[in-house]
Amino acid sequence: MFAKTSKAAHVTPLECGTEFERCWMMIHTEEGPILLGCWSRPPNVGNTEGVGELKTEITDLRANSVGELLIGDMNV
Repeated sequence: MFAKTSKAAHVTPLECGTEFERCWMMIHTEEGPILLGCWSRPPNVGNTEGVGELKTEITDLRANSVGELLIGDMNV
């Protein structure tokens, strides 16, 4: 993930995992902090383990946010 230099001060990296190629950060806005996740899920993945972990990660990280946004190439 990239953030424009003028906006980078408003972004806090939280977690970045290699097992499921997912990164999480908090974007601080005037409305409050927004949890942003970026996920690159490879094509033709038969298991759903990454989806189960996604739910756990969102539940753990969303406590201090006013909203959540997940972006990426999920190949669902």
